[in-house]
Amino acid sequence: MYIVVLFAVIMVMVMYKQLANRRQQAGIRGWVKSQDLDGKGSRVYRDRRTGISAKPDVVESGRVIEFKSAAVEHKPRRSDVMQVAAEMIATGQSEGELRYGNNKRFRFQKSEAGTKSVMKDVVRIAELMRWHLLKGKAPKAMPARRKCAKCAFLNDCPDAVR
Repeated sequence: MYIVVLFAVIMVMVMYKQLANRRQQAGIRGWVKSQDLDGKGSRVYRDRRTGISAKPDVVESGRVIEFKSAAVEHKPRRSDVMQVAAEMIATGQSEGELRYGNNKRFRFQKSEAGTKSVMKDVVRIAELMRWHLLKGKAPKAMPARRKCAKCAFLNDCPDAVR
């Protein structure tokens, strides 16, 4: 009986150490509230004031983490920063982090001027989108050859540049 209990205690200790090592490798600092790394997560965060919804890859206590498979060199892509800002708004977290496939990491604090500016842009865009939806009017198109070439509506859009 004592041998079984001792074996169970040793197994728990070994598993705990493995988990601690994995958390450290992943850069997880706090309690993980939710994760959607596999795309099967069901938790959607919503900010009622702005109407912004998001499904971040990882939500920790106080921080969201977004993983991107792309590689960047010196600075994050603006669209990715805007996504993290929207996730920070939707979750109410004060920190955000972008992690790229080439191990580049960028951290954002809600209190920083640059982050505040991007968050204002995200809220402004959400308000503009809501206005267009309520009025039933599409926003003015900004066609460009590269954008239009990738767009699924290329054949139906009267503003498309070919």
